[in-house]
Amino acid sequence: MNHDFTPAIWIHLAAALLALGLGTMVFLRRKGTHKHRWMGRAWLALMLVTAGSSFWIRDLNHGGFSWI
Repeated sequence: MNHDFTPAIWIHLAAALLALGLGTMVFLRRKGTHKHRWMGRAWLALMLVTAGSSFWIRDLNHGGFSWI
């Protein structure tokens, strides 16, 4: 098994971890405030980066998409 982390994997990992932390903070804040909305939009952008970067993660052994 090859454990090389490509830039796509690093981008995907960073965006997912930031979205996880930010999403938790969004749930803990009072709903409807300006900051809550701003954080929700930032969470959405991070999730779009996470989803988009997944298309460049390939199974290095077989050349196709990974099993995940």
